[in-house]
Amino acid sequence: MRTIILIISLTFCGNVSALECYDEKLDFKENFTNCLKDANNGNPKAQFAIGRIYATGKDDISKDEKKAFNWIKKAANQGHTQSQLMIGKAYLSGTDFAEKDNKKALDWIEKAATNDSSTAQYLLGSLYYKGEVIPQNYNKTFYWWAKAANDNNTRAQNGVALLYVAGIGVDKDITKAISWYKKTASSGDVFALKALGQIYYNGDGVIQDYIKAHMYWNIAAARGDKSALEKRDLIADLMTKQQISESQSMASKWMEDNKDMISLYDLIDKTFK
Repeated sequence: MRTIILIISLTFCGNVSALECYDEKLDFKENFTNCLKDANNGNPKAQFAIGRIYATGKDDISKDEKKAFNWIKKAANQGHTQSQLMIGKAYLSGTDFAEKDNKKALDWIEKAATNDSSTAQYLLGSLYYKGEVIPQNYNKTFYWWAKAANDNNTRAQNGVALLYVAGIGVDKDITKAISWYKKTASSGDVFALKALGQIYYNGDGVIQDYIKAHMYWNIAAARGDKSALEKRDLIADLMTKQQISESQSMASKWMEDNKDMISLYDLIDKTFK
């Protein structure tokens, strides 16, 4: 059975306690009553919160996916960005309460993207990239991914870098690609680390540099990526012991310089898995 609960995930974990209707001195039931009152009075944040609670159920409030969808749609109709994205994704995949409808899905997702949701911007760019739901348009892919990337969306930053490497939707520019990959790599992102290693290994648009390639693949391998480990070991056969030693020293320094960002990235990643 298709369910709305798959759409309303922890990826959109708005904090109910941050709402005006929440009072830390009250228990959950009293707070729910207050939020429900605000929701019925047209408060979109409260409507979103009530929808989330019904989506999973909590304490004495039973899970009710139909109510969840309806409350979140009420919030979306009032311009609540997260709700717009959720409703768009519901129509994109289809649920028991929202029959699959690509036109409605795109309308809601674009509204959320226009309202500066980097998640919606990345999703919209991806839809244009794949060309399955809407006609493929790499220029629009770059447009929306770039917006999300500038809002620190990691996947969008990697996407923009990928487009610069391939020269798709934008002129090929390896220097800009490296700059974007480095932004995400600094948080320990394995995809970006591996991509940087590949760029320096290939020497396409940059001076071929086995030491840097080894360094980035070594860091990605240290973060548990098996393919990076294989690449690191293969390139090591092409290097002198001195070059490997230099690369290892560079990797250690890089890890030290970026340890705070990596720790934060890992914490967020662990929280939302």
